[in-house]
Amino acid sequence: MSVFVAPSPRTYGVWPVEGALAVLDLNFRLMAALDGRVTVTRSGGGTFNGPTGTLLTAAADAPRFDYRRVGGVWVPAGLVVEPAPATNLSKAVSDAASWVDPLGNMTVTRGVAGSPDGSSSSMSIFSSTTGADRLVRETLTVANDAVTRTASMFVNPGSGGSRFSIALGYSGGTTPITAVLYGDASNGSISTVTGSTQYGVDAAGGGYWRYWVALANNTSGNTSLRFDGRPFVNQAINEGTRVLWGPQVETGSTPTSFIPTTTASATRPAETVTLAVPDGSYDVLVQDWAGAEWRNAVAVSGSYSLTPRAGMRHVGRVRFYPAGLLSAAAKTALQVPT
Repeated sequence: MSVFVAPSPRTYGVWPVEGALAVLDLNFRLMAALDGRVTVTRSGGGTFNGPTGTLLTAAADAPRFDYRRVGGVWVPAGLVVEPAPATNLSKAVSDAASWVDPLGNMTVTRGVAGSPDGSSSSMSIFSSTTGADRLVRETLTVANDAVTRTASMFVNPGSGGSRFSIALGYSGGTTPITAVLYGDASNGSISTVTGSTQYGVDAAGGGYWRYWVALANNTSGNTSLRFDGRPFVNQAINEGTRVLWGPQVETGSTPTSFIPTTTASATRPAETVTLAVPDGSYDVLVQDWAGAEWRNAVAVSGSYSLTPRAGMRHVGRVRFYPAGLLSAAAKTALQVPT
């Protein structure tokens, strides 16, 4: 018979059971329902990916246990935590008054089935024109400022090809500027981006990919923001039909969770995630699918307001250790993605 002897209090090295010394250990990737020590406060709904990738909407104050696609399989990503409110300035592609064919050479079909949220609200775009530009565009009014905004769009390859581009630009001033992302919606790849170093892509449901690019205005008098979608990369040839859905234009250098709109902008309210934690001083480990960080010597009095790492909107796991308990080596060993 083996006997387990608990270690005496001291500064520990690498502990074989990684959560054994934690006062509180919450693994959101393993939860199907919210732990009783966790409270979510959000005055309105919020979107997240379900276990099959379908975009779902959580009711006010309901948790969002998100999923992400890895190697063709949807796996738990953890709890979505977005402390700041966000406003989507863009209108839905179903709004013909907002999303227009400015050059008059596109075939635009709305109400296309198979949207990421399971609805029939996507838009297909096609043009038989070659050797000339063709696009759909939304134009928004913004301030003459230096604010960074991110434009994102869900793109499906459609038929006859899979390449496309999206563009975010500012105009009306002395120095118009534009960022263009060239992608392939068959595999979620990005071939080239011009005008910006901030861009990316995330897998979405229904065979879509959510592409995004960010660009700051330049205080040169630009007050028009243009968000363009093109069903090609090479203007000289016909590259078929692309399917678009869920445009979003928001302040910031990365996209937040999708905010549905129709014919007007919409705001997702601020979200607070509060953890019931005994009073004390803690070294807190916050982990997500991309990385982890320690927040050392955090004074807690009854509760802790959980926030994700910078640039992330998920928390996969959070652990509270008495401050100073773990050695530097132990902390390094535990500071890994989850």
